[in-house]
Amino acid sequence: NAPKYAIDTYLTSDIQTIFGIIVMPATVVGLIAQFLIHPYLNQIVELYENRDLKKLKQLILKLILVVVGFGIFASFLGYVIGTQVLGIIYGLDLSMYKLGLAVIIISATLYTIGTLYSAVLTTVRETVSQFIIYAIVAISAYILSGMFTKTWEINGAIIAYLLIMALQSISYILYTNIKLNKIFKN
Repeated sequence: NAPKYAIDTYLTSDIQTIFGIIVMPATVVGLIAQFLIHPYLNQIVELYENRDLKKLKQLILKLILVVVGFGIFASFLGYVIGTQVLGIIYGLDLSMYKLGLAVIIISATLYTIGTLYSAVLTTVRETVSQFIIYAIVAISAYILSGMFTKTWEINGAIIAYLLIMALQSISYILYTNIKLNKIFKN
């Protein structure tokens, strides 16, 4: 939500409305991706309990590929018809936000990958580390959103959103892989 708050601080309520509209599909993408991931959570727990790191990593990779595939498809659809559909629903011309919508959907895909790794960390009972990751991301989000939105307006908010989601995803990927290797090494 940091980009929304930055828009509220530096831009107009009209831009806030447009940003809210083009971010909405990201929520749907995240929700659909969760439906793809949830059926495998028990299998993740089982592989962890059986100490089968190889199969656990294979399952995670499989889920990431499904999420990325879905994200690419959704981004393509968002770019091709997303702004037209949203424009019809809200009665606004959103055609100039076509690329922004695609970037936001890509960002939602990155967020979902981070969420998958978060589920793995929860499985191995790593919760304090997740709090630290979220705190770092939240501070970064606050700083990036303000700087980028003030400088590049709505496009800056979109870029900040992408960077925030990428930072969260990369942080989770790196930490989870380090933690899993450490756990299974012992």
